[in-house]
Amino acid sequence: MTGGEVGSTPIWFAHEKVRESQSQMMWDGIEVLSQGGFLLAAAPTGIGKTAAALASALEVARSMPSPPRILFLTGTQSQHRIVVETVRAINRGLPDGILDLKLVDLIGREGMCHTVDRVTGRCDCEEDIEPEARVERRADLKEAMFRVPMHVDEMIRRGRNMRICSWAAAREAAKECDILVCDYNHVFIENVREASLPVMGIDLAETIIIVDEAHNLPDRVRNGLQRIATMKVFRDAKAELEEHLGTEEKKIGSRSAEDLSAGDELREIRFALGALTRLNESMPKWFESRLKELASLGDDDMRISTAEFIEMVNSIVLESIEIEDRGDSRCLTRLISQLLRVRVETDD
Repeated sequence: MTGGEVGSTPIWFAHEKVRESQSQMMWDGIEVLSQGGFLLAAAPTGIGKTAAALASALEVARSMPSPPRILFLTGTQSQHRIVVETVRAINRGLPDGILDLKLVDLIGREGMCHTVDRVTGRCDCEEDIEPEARVERRADLKEAMFRVPMHVDEMIRRGRNMRICSWAAAREAAKECDILVCDYNHVFIENVREASLPVMGIDLAETIIIVDEAHNLPDRVRNGLQRIATMKVFRDAKAELEEHLGTEEKKIGSRSAEDLSAGDELREIRFALGALTRLNESMPKWFESRLKELASLGDDDMRISTAEFIEMVNSIVLESIEIEDRGDSRCLTRLISQLLRVRVETDD
């Protein structure tokens, strides 16, 4: 390892002086990470856990032939800033010949883009910008991020001044960074993880993960896994499926007329669109009846079982199809299957 014997201070430690508790945490971390294990550290606020965690992770990562990326997961904006400032301090103290650490600070798209269309997934950050100019400006913003570690707020300001999407630029830069600061959701919520990490070239098997305030993780994961059914969800799903149908019709139209599977594919999409149309017509009545029932009870909320809700949705879907097919118990499964296949073009 680059730091030498236990008790010395790794070059990746951000401060001139190290507290005894920090030193212990660093070397405990180095020991377990070197063996592919994990460290659960509990210590009072203000003890310097961020600097110690980063130092141990970097010490182990930089001892490997192909250093893994470090993911620093946190749920608070204030901690994002602390990590950025800590990495700046590390870079200032690095010996000559050691390359500065490259950091990307990332939050959710709604927090980085001025306006995001929830149906198309497009933002207006780069509206009317030519493709060549977009590529050049994103590269300029990435260079600025890597020159000095940049907090996400500063990145957003620069992006807007340059008329470039800071969220897209950050995701591109993440492919080349040493440290990615992001939310718990990027690792622990499946749909977020699958939509973000591969795009950023991140394989979890090739990372070291630091989870800040890990005692908050169970609640955050539970909240991230919640699914809320509102009429907007049904409207957005229908709009996305309509766009998907148009895209598939163009693709299939260019296929050979002998491709018999083409008709089946379009038939299934149209079935799903019909089901969603029926749901958009019938669900408001269901919501209204539940609200009236709640008002009559005089309570603040009411419990509706998942089984009851699914059965109600299934019955509406059945109403949307031909009479001879209504005995098909797979109707809801068919709808779900089509929705999972929907791909709507988004900005990279």
